[in-house]
Amino acid sequence: MKRFCIVVWMLISTVVLFSCTRPMDPLFYAARKGEKNVYLFGSIHGADKSFYPLPEKVEQAFSEAQGLAVEVDLREMNAMSGEMNQFILQKGFYREGMTLEKALGDKASAFKEYCKTEGIPWQQVNPLRPWMVTMVITQIGMRNAGIDTQFGIDLYFMEKWEREEIISLESLQGQLEMMSGIPEDVQLLMLMENVEENKGLKKALKELAALWKKGDEAELEAAVFKSRYENKELEPYYDALFDRRNRQMSLVIDDALKRDDISTLFVVIGAGHLVGEKGVPALLEEMGYHIERL
Repeated sequence: MKRFCIVVWMLISTVVLFSCTRPMDPLFYAARKGEKNVYLFGSIHGADKSFYPLPEKVEQAFSEAQGLAVEVDLREMNAMSGEMNQFILQKGFYREGMTLEKALGDKASAFKEYCKTEGIPWQQVNPLRPWMVTMVITQIGMRNAGIDTQFGIDLYFMEKWEREEIISLESLQGQLEMMSGIPEDVQLLMLMENVEENKGLKKALKELAALWKKGDEAELEAAVFKSRYENKELEPYYDALFDRRNRQMSLVIDDALKRDDISTLFVVIGAGHLVGEKGVPALLEEMGYHIERL
């Protein structure tokens, strides 16, 4: 199930990228319907200096846009911190009498050993539900891999945008609800997959970075969805993380283009949302848009 935890990290904006000498050609599409245009740029949420400057065609399209849309406007984090904390207290912790150790069963000892190795206090994670623990150990993996999100492509465009409004295709709470709503058995599988995959993190992330820069849609799709094809037990996870979110984001994009003040929209979303027959470009094509790879 290689690539499984990388997909999780793509979701929560924690992927690190490494240098690559070949010219970049990341996934970039134009979708047109009538006089309305939308540019779709496949992002990785963390990068390094070698990723800049971005291709001129991307920068040019950005300069033409009257609207910028991202998965989540990161400025919401401070404004919604109280609501997020309340949500985590309600959905991120087990009810009294249940613990992560009980939920893991015979896998608990292996996870305890992992916590000991990584310096994670077991008693602090034991009350948490698996989706929350997955986020915790992901942060640990990021730190150990030397990940720095200050060069993230989403953040780059948000800081460069000169207008006040940035359109959020999702909400922070919606993303957390998606994670917490995945069936418990799949959450536990996600957790243990992350534990295993953390062992080869740097190598896997380097491979993903090379795929992003190369921009081969078929190869990227195969990498992102490899675990989906190999293990049907993970289908609820992929349906929640990609399929349902892709449908929602496509609808928000279409609604934004109905505004009189936006004729061209620039959209920055994770590259995994742009590939496959259930990706955003394919869904927009079903909605009457003409799609072109740029």
